[in-house]
Order: sequence, then C-alpha cells, then structure tokens
Amino acid sequence: MTAAFVAAALAAALPGASWETPVPAPGASNEVTGLTRQHSAYAAERVLVTRLHDGSEGFNYSATVGHALASVLTMTYYPGPSANVGVAAKTFGLSLAGLAGGHLVTEFWPDVKERLFHRHELDRAD
Repeated sequence: MTAAFVAAALAAALPGASWETPVPAPGASNEVTGLTRQHSAYAAERVLVTRLHDGSEGFNYSATVGHALASVLTMTYYPGPSANVGVAAKTFGLSLAGLAGGHLVTEFWPDVKERLFHRHELDRAD
C-alpha cells in the first residue's frame, strides 16, 4: 500500500468520522485586488478551518490529522536511515501546502475558466 493511497483513504474517511462537512469556498468575481486577497486567504484558511455539520466553523481535524497520519506512515516506506521525524515533518508540511494549493485552484478556477474559454457570439448583420 503506497503512502498516496493511505493519504487519499484517510482524507476520504475522516470528514465523516469527525462530523465535518468539506464546503467549497464561495465563488465570486475577483476583479478587485482586495477580493483576490480575501479569497486567497479564505482558500488557504480552509486547510485548518472547516464548516461543521451544525453550520459553525471549527478546526479541520480530518485534514490535519489525516495528513499527519499519512506523513508518519510515509516513514515506513523509506529505508531505515532515511526514515526520521524530519522526513515526516517535511511530508506533512508539503501535504498541507498542496491542500492549500488545491483550495486556491478550486476558488479561482471558475474565473480562470471564464477568462480563458469565454467565447463571444459574433454579431451578424442580416
């Protein structure tokens, strides 16, 4: 079993076990720099904060604990001299950074897609 499979399995199972509801960030137009910063901060914040079943916000146990467990399990994959706490800490940090990057893509993809693939109808004079 690879570390990536374990990480994916934990990420899928832990939100239900901890009564957390992963909610995508609300989309909005990002024309103003202030909005872009607010949306970026919101997307990055979702790594540590999540919406709970009762609608309130709380610590994102499923993401942090799941990625921490996967990072510790990663040490079983590496040979003896390479398996240490530094490897686990680096793996944990990189996995949370990747999660934040994924949230950023989710947050801004609708705007990027609109700008890249928007097609204007040609005005036809009949």
